[in-house]
Amino acid sequence: MGKKGFLDVINETGKKVASVAEKAGNAVSKAIDKNNDGKIDLSDFKIIGNKIESDSLKPIFKDDILATDYSLPNIIRVAEIDKKRANAQTCKNSIGYKLEHKDVQIVTIYPKNIGLFEIELLPNSTSGVYHKNPFKENSYISLDEYYNYLRTAKSTELTEVAQLLGAKYFRICTIEDDNVYQHHNVKVNVNASVKLKGSISNDVEHEETSTKSRRIEIMGENHFVGGDPEEPNLVYLKGNPDIEGLIKMRMRKNPITHKTITIDLISSSGIRIKDAEKIDGALNALKLGVSCAIQGEAKKESHRKLQYEIDF
Repeated sequence: MGKKGFLDVINETGKKVASVAEKAGNAVSKAIDKNNDGKIDLSDFKIIGNKIESDSLKPIFKDDILATDYSLPNIIRVAEIDKKRANAQTCKNSIGYKLEHKDVQIVTIYPKNIGLFEIELLPNSTSGVYHKNPFKENSYISLDEYYNYLRTAKSTELTEVAQLLGAKYFRICTIEDDNVYQHHNVKVNVNASVKLKGSISNDVEHEETSTKSRRIEIMGENHFVGGDPEEPNLVYLKGNPDIEGLIKMRMRKNPITHKTITIDLISSSGIRIKDAEKIDGALNALKLGVSCAIQGEAKKESHRKLQYEIDF
């Protein structure tokens, strides 16, 4: 007798399961009869297998994103389809897929399907991992450039604020404060008496102190002729009470002539240190082969501030 083919094995298995289901009762038979044709056969097991595969690979199709209640998560990834999904029948004609680790959700989108989502990728890239832009709808920023991009966007907007408010001079600086640990050698003689074995003498030479280190980088500086103020339309600084207060004071009849403002960068970034830790953990756990370490960048950003000085 020759070897049995895969379909023969499935059919035999189906017959055995059908027999057991029939003995178990109608409820079990109905649960297995996925195509509702009144019998249990190979087509039912194909449906069950496809459901298991789909639940595992989590493909996304065009019809899914056309649903009125569909929305992308905070994190998306742009990458080509992997071999596993490329060979899976349940992923045929898919435009991406979903991943999840703990409470971090990630949607992978295939590059050719980006246009279907009607989103903007910044800064004009077509691959990698992106986080939702906290200041613009349907906009995502590359994690590799996330904090740099937001810092530059805020600096650019501060320049526009100065021009529209009729400033004569402005300067924008990035101030970065950090602790610097220094080691000093200090001799401290330690004597310890040990019973029956004389005494032990040793010199301990170590002391550690920390001092503040400050780095200042000028991001923008300019002089203008000055003029009547126009109210700016804020995007990346919208909701900042100091900038909005400056605009109100400049638009009044007795306008302000000088102001210095310090802007905390991490608090308005959309990714704080705890958030960054979760993102790094998810990217590593899902083994996506992504090199960015956003937690380290978040810690650096937490030491940075923008200082804005403006004269009218």
